[in-house]
Amino acid sequence: MHSDSDDANRPKPPVRAEYANDAQQEPFLPKVPTRMDVPEQNTSTLSRPTECTCNYNRYATKKTISHGFLEFALLTSNAMQLRTLITQKQRDGIWIASLILVCVSILAQIGLAFLLTVVGKGNIQNPQKQIRLERTNDEKTKSNNPMSESTVRHSNPFWIDEKHEFISNLLKHPRIIHAESAANNDEYDVVIIGTGYSGISCAYWLRKLYPVERFPRILLLEKNARPCSGASGRNGGFLWPSYDYLAGYVEDFGYENACQWVDFQHENIRQIAEAIKENHIDCDVNLTRGNAALARNSEELKLIVQSYDIIEGYIKKHPESKMTMDNIEFWDEKKCQEMLHSDKFIGAMFMRESGTVWVAKLVYGLLKYCLDQPGVDLITQGKVIRIEDSNKVILENGRVIVARQAIVHATNAYAVEYLDFVRGKLIPTRGQCSLSKPMEMIFWPFGLSAHDGREYYHQSPKDGRIMLGGCRWRSPDTEHLNQNDSEINELIREEHQRFFSQWHPGIGANDHTVEIEQEWTGIMGFTVDELPFVGPLPGDNKQFLLCGYNGNGMPNIFLCAKAIARMIANDDPYKEGKENHTVTFLKMFLPERFLNSTTKDSSVSENGH
Repeated sequence: MHSDSDDANRPKPPVRAEYANDAQQEPFLPKVPTRMDVPEQNTSTLSRPTECTCNYNRYATKKTISHGFLEFALLTSNAMQLRTLITQKQRDGIWIASLILVCVSILAQIGLAFLLTVVGKGNIQNPQKQIRLERTNDEKTKSNNPMSESTVRHSNPFWIDEKHEFISNLLKHPRIIHAESAANNDEYDVVIIGTGYSGISCAYWLRKLYPVERFPRILLLEKNARPCSGASGRNGGFLWPSYDYLAGYVEDFGYENACQWVDFQHENIRQIAEAIKENHIDCDVNLTRGNAALARNSEELKLIVQSYDIIEGYIKKHPESKMTMDNIEFWDEKKCQEMLHSDKFIGAMFMRESGTVWVAKLVYGLLKYCLDQPGVDLITQGKVIRIEDSNKVILENGRVIVARQAIVHATNAYAVEYLDFVRGKLIPTRGQCSLSKPMEMIFWPFGLSAHDGREYYHQSPKDGRIMLGGCRWRSPDTEHLNQNDSEINELIREEHQRFFSQWHPGIGANDHTVEIEQEWTGIMGFTVDELPFVGPLPGDNKQFLLCGYNGNGMPNIFLCAKAIARMIANDDPYKEGKENHTVTFLKMFLPERFLNSTTKDSSVSENGH
């Protein structure tokens, strides 16, 4: 992976965007017990949990009333303090400060009483009300601690903001069920854990490729109140094949594997575009605007030139490939200055057949297709705590769901919470993005990546907002093994604030300023060998992994999910690629590689040509 200095050893390109530290240098994840409050047990001998009969609304009401009594006591105490201060004769600076603090506290208690009333009336078992109630509860918490907002910034992802109608509209779908309303001990043919891009794509391909009779009942499980709440709803929206990383791929995985991986990504993007068009999905997709991978120094430029030469040689060697050199252009320093409003870059690789997409809209569009098909259900607030006997999914509330044919683990980094195999091999890593206020001038009609992909940004053609992601290297000791996507890293935020004035000074020269309006974090899954986990769980042909994209999921997920669908159906995931002179799966993605060796050189791909 990447080092943090410009003159360090050559980076290993499989890591997209800001992930600067080598995951193999991070400590392996500790083995997490099945339950955090008791010693680990042999789950195969556990009796089935009893059905939960709690009335959560009644519990919440009692808790709210109890909280109200505590707040009333505090309000009474504050009133007594205010009375004492008013009757006090000596009035100096300390008296004034005390009076102000007591008055602020009383006002906060009054506001809290109102918020408690709102929360107390809400039905927490209604998934459409949960997001609003959670936000109200957050405001109530902040009123108890007025200093919290000055020390902790909350993550607020633009792509899945509840103000967007496409979210609220789909949540009304009758096939979306809250976990407490779902039937206990139900059976499905396929259970897919995770409703991000991976999980929804897998369900999409199962219904698209096979008749309903093959898999009559499919269940999607989401641990949050709404689908696509994880990394898929929190990324940067980029979509481009890793042409610019090809030199590093060759060194890490060999010439054929590396070139076929880029060919696979090219085909992945082509099939995404077909699915969007076929299903009339409105997701702001633009796969012709292009992306430019920028070089700031000679080492970065060397990698770009090497990658350009490798892909050119591969296309000449495989003229039947759907990739063409018309899609790639090399920019010299003069061209960069002309195109970038900056003299900070000495070269670039411009990739035409690539661009941006509103990923959450894409996922919701694919999900709507799935839910409109017979036999597909989605359960929200269905957090998985373990798997028993390879076919029983145990939820946190005690529900048991039986999978007759297959279980798909499509939760990316969150798989470490309940799946033993991935612990120590999959590293949860937090990334950060920000969105600027609208801007009048459009500086770049294409997307950009810099610092070997550690920073990536694009500007909306609609309102000029600039989306910037990356800079995780600014806080290298805090983002690995971090699954908290509710807060912002202040050091990374500072780097975002200064980024454009540092690397694109031409923006300021034109009297424009990039001001952050919204920012958020998301959790990615990095693997210790920099390859995704796609395929059967070793030694278990009923469980399948679909995760671990090393921050580069967008150009890989759709076809990886298609391969999993074919594996579940006992079909050949390579056949389509061979017949169409492209690549539709690579053998080196299979998790079985960890049975014999953990080295990257042991992974050999299936030739798709």
